[in-house]
Amino acid sequence: MKALLLIALTIVLSGCAHKKHHDHHAEKKDHDCNCSKAAEAPKAVVMEFDGACPMGLCRRNKKVACDPEITLAHQGKNYCFSSLEARETFMKDINGNLKTANKRWKVMQAAGSR
Repeated sequence: MKALLLIALTIVLSGCAHKKHHDHHAEKKDHDCNCSKAAEAPKAVVMEFDGACPMGLCRRNKKVACDPEITLAHQGKNYCFSSLEARETFMKDINGNLKTANKRWKVMQAAGSR
């Protein structure tokens, strides 16, 4: 009985041998699989302000590099910050800080200093 369970478990877990046989459908397709579907590449997360810290725009009126580990998602947009303190300050008045950062970002873009 244990042998039958072990065999059944091995069959279920092994599935089809895609990794060993890239052309395993050359002769006939005898099972359902995702062989013809291309693997989708993970989508990169796009940061607002070209990855500049929003608080750098607010406080210093310039593009300040951010730490990609310190982020915040807000209303479908992603922001990264130069420090934890910058993120915490940003969160205290998200709407006001976004308004200031967006205004300064637009001026910087118009001036060509991105």
